[in-house]
Amino acid sequence: MRDRPGPGDGASPPPGAPDGRAPGPPRPTSETPSPFWRASKAAVRGLAVATSPVRPWPEFLIIGTKRGGTTSLYRYLELHPAVLPLVPSSRYLPLQDNIKGVKFFDTGYHHGPRWYRSHFPSTVARRLAGRPLGVAPITGEAAPYYLFHPRAAERAAAVVGHAKVIVLLRDPVERAHSHWAERCRNGTEPLSFEAAVEAEAGRLAGERERMDRDPTYTSFAHQHQSYVAQGRYADSLARWQEHFPPDQLLVLFVVRPRSHIQVQSRAAKVGSVRLPPSRVAGERV
Repeated sequence: MRDRPGPGDGASPPPGAPDGRAPGPPRPTSETPSPFWRASKAAVRGLAVATSPVRPWPEFLIIGTKRGGTTSLYRYLELHPAVLPLVPSSRYLPLQDNIKGVKFFDTGYHHGPRWYRSHFPSTVARRLAGRPLGVAPITGEAAPYYLFHPRAAERAAAVVGHAKVIVLLRDPVERAHSHWAERCRNGTEPLSFEAAVEAEAGRLAGERERMDRDPTYTSFAHQHQSYVAQGRYADSLARWQEHFPPDQLLVLFVVRPRSHIQVQSRAAKVGSVRLPPSRVAGERV
């Protein structure tokens, strides 16, 4: 691999790293949530868990790849009036954005299916949202580590085996560099791109085997420092193909990760999940 940025998705080396070197300390982010805010979120989640039996399962999953446009596609899809956001929504709470992914089938499986189900709109909310549209709304989530996680496909099939699965793939070299740049911006990658690629095998040594032995184990290196490994798509796709039939899988190769109007149009037609035409940013989809 050569040290190069990807196109148009923030994949360029972060400030302070013009030659692919790791930058200095991460830029300041938002303030730590107050105890009141944490308590409020816990209360909302507790209520949602209590009402989980009246919250239908999601119709679709966007499972990756990481740095392949997963977030952009989800944000475009949620602009469609028939795609309902996760719970809680920024419409009712002071959130910067709606929740994108639950991360249940990779690192949050220990919470249990009721907790997972609590993130989706209730039957009543769906019915109210659908009345002016004349169609039944749908909902889903986007979690880019699902594609690469060794247990996610099996877990998803056991819980939401009816769901439609959308996969976005990207040039593996551009994906790897974008992944590395993101880690640098977050302050968790001290190495240059070339050094990180050289160190990857050692970082990942034994991690997959430990994950296979212990279903509760989460690996930082496997999730965040697998720059090359996450671009070897064949094995990851094979796991999902083993658990989901072809008519429930849509695999797309994304050339420009932020140009998703056409991708959205195709993603809206996965299997039986079909959305009526709508307009997003002046485009009819």
